[in-house]
Amino acid sequence: MRLVATTDAGRELVAERRRAQCARVSDLLATLPEQGVQALLEAMRTPVPTVQRMVQAAPQPGVSGGGSAP
Repeated sequence: MRLVATTDAGRELVAERRRAQCARVSDLLATLPEQGVQALLEAMRTPVPTVQRMVQAAPQPGVSGGGSAP
């Protein structure tokens, strides 16, 4: 069931916002000293693979049968 339709202009707006957010995060990360970068990488080492597995296993909206095949 689809409750909302997205126009091409709406999709482009969302894409532009994502690009702007990525650029902002990239700029902020570039200001971190090496020790901060290493601390951030270490902190993300455990949760990122777990979240990736959860996303892959989750049912996809509008697709019957769930996530990706093993």
